[in-house]
Amino acid sequence: MSRLRRHLTSVSVPLPILFAVRSVAAVSAFATKALGPWLDVLIRLWLAQAFLKLAIVTMMTGSGAAGRADAGWSGLLHNLTTSGFGVAVQTLCAALLLLGLFSRLAAAPMFVQALFLHTRGAWSDIYLFWAALLGWLIVMGPGPFSFDRLLSRGAGTSEALIFARSLDRCEETMTN
Repeated sequence: MSRLRRHLTSVSVPLPILFAVRSVAAVSAFATKALGPWLDVLIRLWLAQAFLKLAIVTMMTGSGAAGRADAGWSGLLHNLTTSGFGVAVQTLCAALLLLGLFSRLAAAPMFVQALFLHTRGAWSDIYLFWAALLGWLIVMGPGPFSFDRLLSRGAGTSEALIFARSLDRCEETMTN
């Protein structure tokens, strides 16, 4: 037994404080399990509506590739994200994210666009917040209330997909 562990076990903690700490830990664990999936859904819906609004505003204002002629990477990236291709990616990926279908794949280009939109300057903090949430979706996945989860349940037992079981194990390893 290590010296620190012996010291910690020998420290006497008053019973009310110990009870309070354990109660807070139990409530926190319950809230994470009960509210976590619903929070994942709300994050997906909020990001999807934000990118759909951005795509609609870009289509209506016509601020495409001709809208900015800056030299360098900033201008090039801005032109790419506000071009017809950028708007199509925003719309398609937002619709996939809304459904929870191919969420990690859909969140990746949206993550890149959120970082590139940050270079435009206006409302830059919100774009960084979007990038952080999209990064969370890429790493953790869409949660249990998504079509991804429904498809992954059947993909692990499917004989039609060659690498389905290994992909299922890889997903379990990444999310657990």
